[in-house]
Amino acid sequence: MIVFNDDDAIQEYEKQSLAKTENLDADKILTESLKNLDYAKKLEVLHGIHEFKKSLGDFLRDKANGDGVLTTSDVTTFFAGLQEKRKEQQRTTFMPPDNCKF
Repeated sequence: MIVFNDDDAIQEYEKQSLAKTENLDADKILTESLKNLDYAKKLEVLHGIHEFKKSLGDFLRDKANGDGVLTTSDVTTFFAGLQEKRKEQQRTTFMPPDNCKF
C-alpha cells in the first residue's frame, strides 16, 4: 500500500520553488555577500559592478546606434575586452596583501 503525503505533490514543490525565487532580491543578495568583506574589498567589488554596468551600457548603446544586431561574436568580444581590461588593471595597480595593516 502506498500512502501519499500532500507535501509530496509536484504542485507543492513548484510552490516552494516559486517562493524561493520570489525572495531573491538582487540588492539583498549583494548586501549579504558584502557583509563579511572589509571596507577596501567592498569598494573594489562595488567599483567592479559599476564599471561592468557602464561598459555593458556603452556596448549595447553602440550596438543599438550601429546596425542594431547583437551577435555571439559581439558578446564574446565584449567579455574578452573586459577580461583584458581587468588583467591590465591588475598589472598596473598595486594591491597590498590582505594581511597588511595601514
